[in-house]
Amino acid sequence: MVGVLLRFRRESVALVADIESMFHQVYVARRDRNCLRLLWWPGGGISKDPVIYRMKVDLFGATSSPSCATFCLRRVAKDFGAEFEPVIASTVKRSFYVDDLLASVPDVENAKIPINGLCSILHKAGFHLTKWLSNCPEVLQHLPQD
Repeated sequence: MVGVLLRFRRESVALVADIESMFHQVYVARRDRNCLRLLWWPGGGISKDPVIYRMKVDLFGATSSPSCATFCLRRVAKDFGAEFEPVIASTVKRSFYVDDLLASVPDVENAKIPINGLCSILHKAGFHLTKWLSNCPEVLQHLPQD
């Protein structure tokens, strides 16, 4: 976390984004789903037997979820990084705190590469960057409309 924050403050133009519903996009291996079982009593009455469900995706609030999400991001950088400029894979590995991007670049021109590259590399893994923010209004004009 400290490294992410220090790198975030290094340059003058800030880029902040969030991976939309990240935990629910990280699938749990079939062999591990029993670890994420839950009981549900239909209608709220506990006099009947509960229905047993198993989560197929990571859940928000589990102790393991942040490390699983971080592992997935690092895997994205490893699997697809060679298809992009080196700064893109490096940013994926070093500028995320779980599902939050905190990056900085020297100027508006240098913001275009990470914006486009990060959206593209994460899209390959099914992730969508959203809630973009910047301290420079000109940067926001280069964001994809969706």
